[in-house]
Amino acid sequence: MSAQNNIPMFLPEHVLLDTINGILTIIRDDYRNKVAEDREDENMLYLLLNGQSVGKSNLYNEAVATFITTHQNPKHIDCKLSFDHNATKVNQIYVTQLSENDKNNSIGIGEGDQDELIMARNDEPDQYREQYMRRYLATYYVVIVCENRIEMTILYNVLKSMLVSCMSHFALQGLSNMKMGGQELKMRSEVPDRLFQKAIIINFEYEQVAPIIVIQEVFRKIRIFWRPVEATVSQGPIEFEEDDDLSESSS
Repeated sequence: MSAQNNIPMFLPEHVLLDTINGILTIIRDDYRNKVAEDREDENMLYLLLNGQSVGKSNLYNEAVATFITTHQNPKHIDCKLSFDHNATKVNQIYVTQLSENDKNNSIGIGEGDQDELIMARNDEPDQYREQYMRRYLATYYVVIVCENRIEMTILYNVLKSMLVSCMSHFALQGLSNMKMGGQELKMRSEVPDRLFQKAIIINFEYEQVAPIIVIQEVFRKIRIFWRPVEATVSQGPIEFEEDDDLSESSS
């Protein structure tokens, strides 16, 4: 059996998660490659932060120490789907959903907006499922948690800048009409009070497609009977099969 027109369930948090982890990898690879080529002044962190400082802290040097790490480093960062209470790492990034609502939906439940899901059978009649579609307006937080405020500021601003450069990527992945903002967070229950928290707030629309529960057989043959007015006996049948070209019929 093979399913045609299948649309897998869309998981927006995984798009955000994979993109952020991809950004972190790109930043590290870009820095290491440019340094190896003796072109450090062309790497992304240098372009974003060189010449900027907060107090006595050089933000470029702080960014290199924050981003350019390996898994052996206790401060190595990757993005997760929740705050990890068991992690030994102080700095963390995680994606969490704030809200989700219907947005610009068609009448009903979107039946007909997507092609039917066809399941081709080898030894029995083919079957199909209608597919329903809903559009949502979602808000997600990309939460940055740090013990050091300078590190939190660097992570927040660099990630936000890189996410802006990924707008086309997000649109191709199914996150449309994206808007971004930010907010410093207080008293999120899952995070200890001693840590600084800031969130990149991302709003976007996306579509979710789901097949109907009921499976129906695909009709391969139609038989038509008719009875003229005042006649007592039906006439026919005319049979139409799957291979018939109904557009050329003259009867």
